[in-house]
Amino acid sequence: MTDESRRVLVTATLVFAQIQFIKKNYQKALDSYKKCLELNRNLPTKARMGMAYSFFYLGKFEMARACFERIIKLDPTCVEAYIGIAVVCDKEDSFQ
Repeated sequence: MTDESRRVLVTATLVFAQIQFIKKNYQKALDSYKKCLELNRNLPTKARMGMAYSFFYLGKFEMARACFERIIKLDPTCVEAYIGIAVVCDKEDSFQ
């Protein structure tokens, strides 16, 4: 697969994931975000955020927290990821 083909596929898959998320098809969204990550390990923070939110809405709080922590590791200035961790902690009633 050429770089251009891969880029187009990742973009299309991201759009599909976002549509599924909006439709509240969180598992389909998550599967699509994972596929994007397989195709491009250097996904932007926003794409990884969709993955974290999908885990959250599926009730997989530990995985959501892990995604938010990974986002922070990649971009320590991402305020939204810190807020995501706080929301997960609140949902788990483990805010410290």
